[in-house]
Amino acid sequence: MPKTIGSLIPWVIHSRMLDDFEGLHYMKSDQRDAVLTKLGKQYGFGKFRGRDGKVRLGLEYKEYLLAEGESEDLQMPSPSHSGSGSS
Repeated sequence: MPKTIGSLIPWVIHSRMLDDFEGLHYMKSDQRDAVLTKLGKQYGFGKFRGRDGKVRLGLEYKEYLLAEGESEDLQMPSPSHSGSGSS
């Protein structure tokens, strides 16, 4: 179970959902919540084809999560703390 913001990064770095959060760090939490609620998007945890084209395991829009059997080339997030982000 991820316990820090840094430990969450490998689970979202290849996700399209990052676009929804761009610039929101400047907002107060209630403003940020309103913007995200207005988007009306749903997120899920599972296998998805990331922005890099590889099948990943992590958080993504529900509509991009892959069906069972579509994950033969799954790339797992790296637990590395080196900051290389090469996975």
